[in-house]
Formats: sequence, structure tokens, C-alpha cells
Amino acid sequence: AKTFGKCGALMAEATRRLSLSCKLHPPTTAPPKVDSEEEARQEKERQRAVIDERRESVGEEMESVLNVLGEVLDEVANAQVQMCESLEASLSLSLEAFAGVELKETTRLRSEAEVMTDSAEAAFSKYLHGRYS
Repeated sequence: AKTFGKCGALMAEATRRLSLSCKLHPPTTAPPKVDSEEEARQEKERQRAVIDERRESVGEEMESVLNVLGEVLDEVANAQVQMCESLEASLSLSLEAFAGVELKETTRLRSEAEVMTDSAEAAFSKYLHGRYS
């Protein structure tokens, strides 16, 4: 169940990246290190120019269609995360609870069996050595 959750999270991340691409935004990465506000402003301008160039190349109508597709993909990614978390919680938690109860019961029965075995061995040993004759 936990592996399923991890795979689901990776699928959701891929869906979110696809959504960003449909919205014509560059993939989210760590912001570049800049030394001054001027460099930060230039970087933002450069990114804005790239987005504007993409918008111009696909056209206004296609941009709106891609934007809607991006929104749908965001919803799909959210649903993927919720579904995986729900399945992981319901399967994993109930399985862990079941295993905990069964482990406790098994440990108790093992302890009882060891006590009974020790008692039986002691009684048998006394019998073999003739203490009850």
C-alpha cells in the first residue's frame, strides 16, 4: 500500500508538470541564484518573454484550449493524490492494526505454550526418575 502511495505521488507530480506545460509555463525548478534585485528582475523578464513567445507561437485560441487542459490536469493530479492517500490509509492502517492484534495474540499463545511445555517436561522428567512411585 505504501509503494502504491509513492507511485501515485510520482504520477501526480508528472501530471502537474504536464499541466504546467499546457499552461505554457516553464517547469518549476529551484530559482537561480541572483546577486541583486536587478538580476532577479531580469530573470523574471526573461521568463515572461519566453512565456509570451510560447503564447504567440500557439495562437490565442489554442492557448485557451491548452489552459483549460492544464486546469483539468491539475484536477486529475489532485484526485490522484487524494485517491492514493485514501487507499494507503484504508489499506495500510487497517492491515497494520490487524497485524498488531494478531501478533499480540500469537505472542501470548507462544508464551502459554512455552510454560505448558516446560511444565510437561518437568512432570515427565519426574515420572521417568521414579519420583511418583
